[in-house]
Parts: sequence; C-alpha cells; structure tokens
Amino acid sequence: MATPSETHPWLTFRLKMSLQPVDWLNLGEARSKSEHIAGVPIQPDVASELARVTLIKGAVATAAIEGNTLTEDEVRGHLDGTVRVERSREYQMVEIENVLKAIAEIDSALHSRLPLPLSVERLLRINSVILEGTEHETHAIPGAFRQHSVTVGGGVYRG
Repeated sequence: MATPSETHPWLTFRLKMSLQPVDWLNLGEARSKSEHIAGVPIQPDVASELARVTLIKGAVATAAIEGNTLTEDEVRGHLDGTVRVERSREYQMVEIENVLKAIAEIDSALHSRLPLPLSVERLLRINSVILEGTEHETHAIPGAFRQHSVTVGGGVYRG
C-alpha cells in the first residue's frame, strides 16, 4: 500500500514543534478559559446573529474559491431583502443560495441528531445542491464525479 507521501507528494507540511514548560502551562490555561467561555449562556438574539454572521462568512468564502465576487454585505442585504444584485451578477447569488441550502441541510440533520457519516453519497448530494441551476462547464455534472483532470492555481488535479 502506498504511503501518503507517495500518493500526495505535493503535501510537504512538516510539524516542527518545541514547546517549553511555560508554553504547556499557557495552553492549559487557554483551554480552561475556552471551556469556561463555552459554558456561558448567551442571549438567543445574540446566538442567532452569531450564527447568521458565521453562515454568511462561510458561504461567501466557499463561493469565492470558485471566483464568486459577492461581498458579505451584498449577501446579508440579499437575505434581508434590502439589496438586489445587478442582473449580470445574479448567477453569483444563485451560487451563494445553493451553498446556503447545502449548509441548511447539514444543519437540519445536526439539529435532528441524525448521523452524518462522510460518504460518497453525501458528497455527491452536496455537490448536486451546490451546482443546481448554476452556470458551469458542460462536462461538470452536478452530483457526479468528474472524469477529467482540472487545473487549480497552476497545479493539475487528477479526476
């Protein structure tokens, strides 16, 4: 069986860590403080706003990977019904809405305490939701593995 360095030679990260005793103490203190903060209840309206901010930031960042240029303010305004993007960029909002729909499905399953195993079927379902109604290359089939190699940032990735 091939090792990860044989199958993925472009992954060259090596962890080099040398912590002093004081560093370990500080890490323990940080963990303790984090646990205290995690246990503090927050008001429902604050929790809702934090969830909304996180959702918008995540959707914008996810879509930006593929070149979507919508801003967090534009997406927030769209969700509030106060901003309408120009017609030439409506396809970008479709991309954002699809990402939000995929996240909502995952969130719903989590709140229902349904199991969310990482599976081929789940990945293909998410891909199908995200690509639904978008302008994508004709050989990109929503919900299916690609059968060709792609180039991203100068690297070729095998399909």
